[in-house]
Amino acid sequence: MVFIRPSINSKRTKYFMNLCKVLNIKISMNFDDLLTPEFILEKGAVRSGIANIPSMKNNLVKDSAMLLGAEKLILSTKKLGDKFSKFVDEIIIENNKLPIEYFISKNQLIQKYKEKTSDKINLLYLSGSKTHLKDYTIISGCLIKLAME
Repeated sequence: MVFIRPSINSKRTKYFMNLCKVLNIKISMNFDDLLTPEFILEKGAVRSGIANIPSMKNNLVKDSAMLLGAEKLILSTKKLGDKFSKFVDEIIIENNKLPIEYFISKNQLIQKYKEKTSDKINLLYLSGSKTHLKDYTIISGCLIKLAME
């Protein structure tokens, strides 16, 4: 069973982890470097000013400790993989990136540009929830200006 961004505060996560152990099901966890305490200042809720940093850091310490209960880790960086390699034998690194399906190839882009019939552009803005308020605030002026042109 693969747990993605597991949280110690989730009763459901604890239940399923215990069930996996009882049933001898291999536990894999997918974890991002931004979910470790060292990167707390990079968290969206902290950057947006809506987080209680000491409480959040405490939760991140507990959540990252959960990784020790996994037989396999899927991590976002080699640095994180090196850190946990002493505790978990099977580690896979999958770098943070958006799925390739979100994009078109350079050749397709050139072809679309050659065939264009209007100056309209499509803009894709991806963000999280309330923890990314500051991210949107930073770019909102540019988006409004772009929309008015």
